[in-house]
Amino acid sequence: MTFADQRPVSLLDRVREEWPLDGASAEADVQAWREGAELYETGDDHELLPAAELMARAVRHHAHGQRVLRDDDLAVTVQSLLFAAGTPAPDGVSIPDAARRLARLALVVIAQNRWQPAHLGGTGHVTTGIFEDADVRRLLTAGLAPDDDLAAFFAGRQGR
Repeated sequence: MTFADQRPVSLLDRVREEWPLDGASAEADVQAWREGAELYETGDDHELLPAAELMARAVRHHAHGQRVLRDDDLAVTVQSLLFAAGTPAPDGVSIPDAARRLARLALVVIAQNRWQPAHLGGTGHVTTGIFEDADVRRLLTAGLAPDDDLAAFFAGRQGR
């Protein structure tokens, strides 16, 4: 993938473009994160993606270098983003663009913090199980397309 001027686009660049801050209030986004976390915990499967979108409002600050959540909250949240985004669409086949965007955001934050499993070069703060879930693997492949190699992504530390 390249920018219009043919420079290569890192996943971090892409995520920052997909999730701009646009003068967003960190306080308001943390409140949206709280609302999203509540919806994630209490809602039905069809509410997972909207819940993740709310939580992502705070997570995007981390992709831009602004820490607004505690590390433990952030780690749980990126896992929740991946599970929500990996929930199969009603047709059971397609992966919505919103889910791909959420996956890219979560991957960048995981890479920035080196939280991926040890076999992918990280500390393992984000559990290996999430990377083994079939729906999440399909999502990650789609989210990283056309460069869908998860190990290469982490080896290149695309979250920098």
